[in-house]
Amino acid sequence: MSTSERSQQFEASIRDEAIHCDRLLGSWTGTNPGPTLIVICGVHGNERAGVHAAEEILNQLSSIAPDQGKGRVVVIAGNLAALAVPEGGVRYLDRDLNRIFSEAGIAQIRAASPADLDTEQREALELMQTLEAEIARASGLVYALDLHTVSAESPPFVFVEDSLPAREFVHPFGVPVILGFEEELHGLLIDHLTNGYGVTAAILEAGHHDDEGSQHFMAAAIQRAITYAGILSDDLLAESIASDEEQTQGYGQGRAGHIYDVRHRDPITSPDYAVEADLQPFDHLRRDHTVVAREKGRVSVAPMTGLLFMPNRQEEKRPGDDGYFIVQRVNRTWLMISAGLRRFTLLHWLLPKLAPGVRHDPTHAGRLLVDVRYAPVFKRELFHLFGYRIHSRGPDLHWPWWRRIWTGAIGIAAAILGILLGIFKGGEKGVLREPSEHDWVISRRTLDTADRPNARQ
Repeated sequence: MSTSERSQQFEASIRDEAIHCDRLLGSWTGTNPGPTLIVICGVHGNERAGVHAAEEILNQLSSIAPDQGKGRVVVIAGNLAALAVPEGGVRYLDRDLNRIFSEAGIAQIRAASPADLDTEQREALELMQTLEAEIARASGLVYALDLHTVSAESPPFVFVEDSLPAREFVHPFGVPVILGFEEELHGLLIDHLTNGYGVTAAILEAGHHDDEGSQHFMAAAIQRAITYAGILSDDLLAESIASDEEQTQGYGQGRAGHIYDVRHRDPITSPDYAVEADLQPFDHLRRDHTVVAREKGRVSVAPMTGLLFMPNRQEEKRPGDDGYFIVQRVNRTWLMISAGLRRFTLLHWLLPKLAPGVRHDPTHAGRLLVDVRYAPVFKRELFHLFGYRIHSRGPDLHWPWWRRIWTGAIGIAAAILGILLGIFKGGEKGVLREPSEHDWVISRRTLDTADRPNARQ
């Protein structure tokens, strides 16, 4: 059978099947205590490759004696209802399961009667209960790898929050790393695991839904996560692309190890939304020039220069879903400086005391408010440099550089004037207006502030 015929056969089989499985797909536990790796698959019902990759790894682990490793590997299925739909399944039934896990969304689920929950809310409740039980029984650090695929042909890539432990966790995967996704999309499962339980978590997007290579790469990534955590050594796992550097570079399509930051999201508002057919992931987009998508006669032109990311090629377009993103590459020197600054404790103590328009949030310990009039002085990039996550902000206008400089200069002048005018009232902080819903809300990254032992001890 030719490679093309085998690929077509794989695509047909993965589309036709209906997956009926338990929430807990399986596990392997070492004799000695140690780290826990939680592998999550099938959060979207049309992303079946993750289930098969996880089952492949469970089959490998079943032949390894418990006394040869430490800790635990556990595989958990996400949206059981959507996975059970035949003919390729559906992404979700009532709502996107991977957008439910915000503080407000979780509170609503916990407070409601089970009879009042929709399909994905019930799935979320059961999934949280299973995850919480696994985290509670863990005897060491906990890692989570959430397996996904995409609707457009694409090289594999991985999402993480921009914390130092998370960056280190995904480095062995050898694929492009995307930062800032959780600031554009609220309610991600890995965000809940990180900020609610201190789990080092990542989303792996392994390629197209129906590509056999996606499943193969997922299995390799799980192996790398197992060995990174120190649960098992490399030589105990079956040979895979995890040990083939040339193939890894091929999967990354020349971008292996590159790091990008999400700078723009275009939401879908109508079912006739369509990304331009000739555009591919990581294509270069020019500000106010490149037509990216069309919807109800509206033309969506790139609002900034960058690279196209995750263009939506789903057959069914649902309002509220993601149309496309724009990312920009992050310089490695910038990342090294950022790593140093976020370890500088004095900086974080001084920020709310000296930075223009920045003060403590009186309603939430650990968070800072940034007066919207001064926010252009910082922009997202500077807060990211210091290791801060932006929870809410005003519209992130993609101004040209000259307007940023002009607006920033005005903001600095206003801050100095505020200090002078309020010198007898406590300085600039003394004359700031009351906190507003328009203020930016920021905080340090959870994993950067936690007292964590070395992940591979």
